[in-house]
Amino acid sequence: MVKKILVPFDGSPNSERGLEKAIYFARQCNATITGLYVAYVPPGLVFEAVENIDSASMKKIDKLLEDAKVLSAQNGIYFEHQVVHGKAGAKILEFANDWQYDLIVMG
Repeated sequence: MVKKILVPFDGSPNSERGLEKAIYFARQCNATITGLYVAYVPPGLVFEAVENIDSASMKKIDKLLEDAKVLSAQNGIYFEHQVVHGKAGAKILEFANDWQYDLIVMG
């Protein structure tokens, strides 16, 4: 049974469609959703630079994820979010496995 849904989310039209589908599935299964934003880190970039993502970028990311949370709440779905750094594909799979998600919905 599906109880935990992971939605990689970057605010693009495709990821918004993915969120809408995830909300639909979550309502059917009484599941929760986690929105995952993966910030790309170019090879060779030092860790300190990653930690210092400019505040404008973080505000944009926070706004995207907060909007997704509001949309989920309007549909009666609990939504939490995480921001990780790295290559999207690898980080999505790593996060899903580490936290034992039942379903990944991508738009």
